[in-house]
Amino acid sequence: MPASFLSLPAELRNEIYKYLLVCRNPINPWGTGHELASNLLSTNTTILYEASSLLYGNNCFDLTSLSPKLISEFLNAIGLVNASHLQCIRIDFPEFRNFEDEVSFEDNLHTLAMIQAYCTNLKYITTTASTRYFHGNSTRFRQPYDL
Repeated sequence: MPASFLSLPAELRNEIYKYLLVCRNPINPWGTGHELASNLLSTNTTILYEASSLLYGNNCFDLTSLSPKLISEFLNAIGLVNASHLQCIRIDFPEFRNFEDEVSFEDNLHTLAMIQAYCTNLKYITTTASTRYFHGNSTRFRQPYDL
């Protein structure tokens, strides 16, 4: 009987999936620069099922260049099951206003609600939004920070 990929032990297949689908740097879903073999997911249903949880659960997705609308489109595109595997994302909001560290979510509530509903295993949200403090006519920027 000829050997096939699916006849390998699940632990070995998972190591191969990790090698092909996990990147050290955050991934921009619409960007370039990451060399993931995501076409592997279209091989067959078994591989799609086994590997998609590793792709979405073991990578950090950098959504900072996306508008809140595109973040919603990304979550819809990958679907509820794949989004539930996400554990780490980067976003560009909330926006900080005034000089008392007031945080404004008002323009992004729909997107945040969608992230909460879809990304049920999320462990890390990192924001890279610049913090703006207004002192008279000058604006000072602070470094990004983790939530």
